Amino acid sequence: TGKVFTWGCGANGQLGDDTVKDRATPALVRGLEGVVVTTISAGASHAAVVTVSGDLLTWGQNRDGQLGLDAGAAHVLVPSVVEVLVGLPMRAVACGARHTVASSAIGSLWSWGSNDTGQLGHGPVDHDGTPDRGQPV
Repeated sequence: TGKVFTWGCGANGQLGDDTVKDRATPALVRGLEGVVVTTISAGASHAAVVTVSGDLLTWGQNRDGQLGLDAGAAHVLVPSVVEVLVGLPMRAVACGARHTVASSAIGSLWSWGSNDTGQLGHGPVDHDGTPDRGQPV
């Protein structure tokens, strides 16, 4: 098993080390000890990983619902499972500035967060904190 480390700006909890501190040196992401991570992505103020079992975990700023978690949580300081996607193994994840996109092992595309320029592919929806399937093109 590998270890996931982060460093840099931590003002929104995006380092996943259970703090909102900046770090000039690598710090271990809490809660991923012993977890095999296959994909990792970092946005402006949030991050996400996909595990070997297909779970998707996110952390950091959630102002626009980019974590896919409880919309009431402004920040999440440690990796948390995106519950709405449990049972649907994920293959890849990409974090944008204020949104997240993930693809499942069966090829479906999911997106959530800020949609102010249509980046979610859901049509004219302002902000959407619930993962939803993108529209086919």
